Amino acid sequence: MMPVFPAEMSLCQFRERLYAWTGISPASMRITLSSRDGHKLVLEPETLNSETLSLSLATLSARLPSAVTTVSVTSTTAWDGISSGSMLGEGDLVDSDGGPTYEISECAYAARPDTYRAQKQQLWAARRRQLAEALRPGVRCFLEKSRRTGCVAYVGPVPSLSENGDDIWAGVVLDTPDGKHDGRAPDGTRYFTCAPLHGVFVRPERIQICVDAVGVDVETPTEPDTNDIPIEV
Repeated sequence: MMPVFPAEMSLCQFRERLYAWTGISPASMRITLSSRDGHKLVLEPETLNSETLSLSLATLSARLPSAVTTVSVTSTTAWDGISSGSMLGEGDLVDSDGGPTYEISECAYAARPDTYRAQKQQLWAARRRQLAEALRPGVRCFLEKSRRTGCVAYVGPVPSLSENGDDIWAGVVLDTPDGKHDGRAPDGTRYFTCAPLHGVFVRPERIQICVDAVGVDVETPTEPDTNDIPIEV
């Protein structure tokens, strides 16, 4: 069952929750409340001013002659209608049939530029570029968690490792044969040269710079990677 939304929740708060679920921008989000007897209350994005957004779900539900049973979310731009759940007479949003209240294919969701995932990936890409500025070929380093030591040999994009071709990776030559390759990416492109099994490609946030053989932490994010691709290759 989906989370229950209290009757006193404002339309503004409810709209933000729908945005997190559907990825439809609030600026283009059309919300339709449907009652049990078939009546509908359509909330167009251009008519949602600050006064309307401050109204509670209970107040909106009371504008219909019977209890609200479904809430439909559609985009006024490019997206199709999405059924997002049902609302009780008291104004609580719950699942009407015990099944999923929102379904979308992975491909369709990944193609949307305004989803929470897309925005988070953009932030991560910017963060990686910032961290990569501290890395340069020849810098001694060690890898987070495994503590394997080596030297940075390459910093830049490796298109074959991620869908986003300009995503930043660091190529490291390890001191021991605990790597994956000799400086070649999976597609055969060579980015640096080293002995077999001494090379790895890692995310910049997984590297710490060494100074006088003592590890000095590079500031690293604490959240897990969100790109659904390996952090070391």
